[in-house]
Amino acid sequence: MTRRLSILASLLLATAFSPAHAATYGPELQGFSYPHPVRHYKFASQGQQLQMAYMDVAPTAKANGKTAVLMHGKSFCGATRDSQITALRGAGCRVIAPDQIGFAPPANRPLPIHLQQLAANTAGLLKQAGVERAVLVAHSTGGMLATRHALMYMYPQAVSQLVMVNPIGLEDWKALGVPCRRWINGTSAHSN
Repeated sequence: MTRRLSILASLLLATAFSPAHAATYGPELQGFSYPHPVRHYKFASQGQQLQMAYMDVAPTAKANGKTAVLMHGKSFCGATRDSQITALRGAGCRVIAPDQIGFAPPANRPLPIHLQQLAANTAGLLKQAGVERAVLVAHSTGGMLATRHALMYMYPQAVSQLVMVNPIGLEDWKALGVPCRRWINGTSAHSN
């Protein structure tokens, strides 16, 4: 299953940036075959009307009362998390897998992307879906988003757990020996 997920992610990225397929998928991946029914959350942000596609998948096993929210990385969409959706719903979780605005290729970037705004968008989606408390399962850039969401929306009241899978932005590069870069007159310079 993991191999199929890797192949799907590779194909999605390859086709999304290919000129032959650029017209096939719309800015919200219209024409892409999702593994579960897609819903839309409509909202206003920074003076624009937007909508976020998402999958809301019921558990296949006896429901355990938990909702897992999958936070994907920058060049992915919720559909690339199908193996996690399958495992979590088999464990009794309801699973919500949103396509963050500006993340999935082809990137529809009508506005500047800010983690605080993306967290607010996710909070609005969860409110509409009737989710009061969730487990956030985050990958890559989704790790930064999940952390921001947890800080803004009352961990542990609204966020019961954070599960990070290879998150970006939480590394302590200085502790790993990577020198700090400083920008002086538009030029990068190393400093210790």
